[in-house]
Amino acid sequence: NDNVIYLFFSEIFTQKIDDGYQKEYPDDWIKYGNPWEISRSEFLVPVQFYGEVIEENGKAKWVDTEIIQAMPFDTLIPGYDNNVVNTLRLWSTKAPGKFYFQLFNSGDYIRASLTENITRVLYPNDNFDEGRSLRLQQQYFLVSASLQDIIQHNAAVQLNDTHPALSVVELMRLLIDEENLSWDQALNITKKTISYTNHTLLPEGLERWPIIMLEKLLPRHLQLIQQINAHHLDARKAQNYFKISDHSFLL
Repeated sequence: NDNVIYLFFSEIFTQKIDDGYQKEYPDDWIKYGNPWEISRSEFLVPVQFYGEVIEENGKAKWVDTEIIQAMPFDTLIPGYDNNVVNTLRLWSTKAPGKFYFQLFNSGDYIRASLTENITRVLYPNDNFDEGRSLRLQQQYFLVSASLQDIIQHNAAVQLNDTHPALSVVELMRLLIDEENLSWDQALNITKKTISYTNHTLLPEGLERWPIIMLEKLLPRHLQLIQQINAHHLDARKAQNYFKISDHSFLL
């Protein structure tokens, strides 16, 4: 019953009250280190962003991506009176030296320093596009790193919120692009592997991402989302759910 989460350098905030008002400060909770963490550099996995999708020999290929390494840290959690120890795997970002140097050397100092900041602070202010983009990167980083780890084992995946919803298309991508399965095989495995339960149906509890943002950060995933949507509509159309609209016209 292992679990995966982010390893953030700063928690959301430390709360202090000043003249009756709440003030937030970064909670640098691991500035002195964590003796319970075990670094697992042998399980380092790459997480890709940006790039473009091209067709090569009749197959989609995600190229010219920016790669950030996901570094796992394990915390062992003993069960109660059952001789069982579960593993809590935390993921942190680590920029490849070559990628970092290329950005820095080309004058993109800010972007070079931000490469490892995906796990700097949990859930930035998303009232701005930059904050929303970073939040999307955080969610995909956890999804991609975790699935690359999970896919090595026979496992079922339970999603309990919208935050890891990209797991569906990421598993599809891994099966198609990395494991060379067909699109139909990948969809069948994904449907059997991933289950989803949400804690609320309120609009504020659900998430939406601008297509232009997905197209920039995760172009391959947007392509797969569009393909899944088309597959779903075709299946419904075959059942005559859209019969009236198929024969409708505008006056």
